[in-house]
Amino acid sequence: NFQVEQHSEYHKPSKFRRILAYVWIKSLPVPRVLEPNDPIFIYSRLKTGLQQRKRDDVKLASLEKRVKAAALSENRGDVVNVANELCEVAYGKGVTPQSRQDFLIVRQLFFLLHHISSGL
Repeated sequence: NFQVEQHSEYHKPSKFRRILAYVWIKSLPVPRVLEPNDPIFIYSRLKTGLQQRKRDDVKLASLEKRVKAAALSENRGDVVNVANELCEVAYGKGVTPQSRQDFLIVRQLFFLLHHISSGL
């Protein structure tokens, strides 16, 4: 029987306990300190996403200095270039703030239309 244990403290499960959880014999305590080898991270897409998140964090940290420099220089071209790079890291290649906003508005409209039509 796979039971979730509740503990009042955050702690690191022992290696033996992690092995038992990996083979579904005993669950890991909840909450717990998450580590890179935690069973919750065995999914390849999740790992890939976490690795991309690390790369994006590094890019954003490096852009921080350039944002400050561009703002102080008051050069419109520098500000636009840095803003475009920030948007590429935040939203993905080729996605502009305007296209992101348009997507969110359209998604919200479809959501509202669905709920209005289901109420009829």
